[in-house]
Amino acid sequence: MVEDIFPGRAISLDDALELRRLQRGVISITCEIDDNTALKLVSQLDYVVGLNIIPIRLEIMSPGGEIYSALAMYDVIARCGRPTEGLV
Repeated sequence: MVEDIFPGRAISLDDALELRRLQRGVISITCEIDDNTALKLVSQLDYVVGLNIIPIRLEIMSPGGEIYSALAMYDVIARCGRPTEGLV
């Protein structure tokens, strides 16, 4: 567990690494795209936009998934108003 990011609260190493990547403006999608993945992307994108990081980098290593969830993700990314880079 890593405790130096949130003092007094232990988080897993995976969560700590994900947070550090978000703080650099990198959002990774590594699982099948569904409604839960879309909701997670929205919260991560809100966090990165709040940090005022430009450009936002999306790393997509997904096997596929639901088209409506993917289109929702596309709409949110397009409306965030920030330059984005994609790595598929």
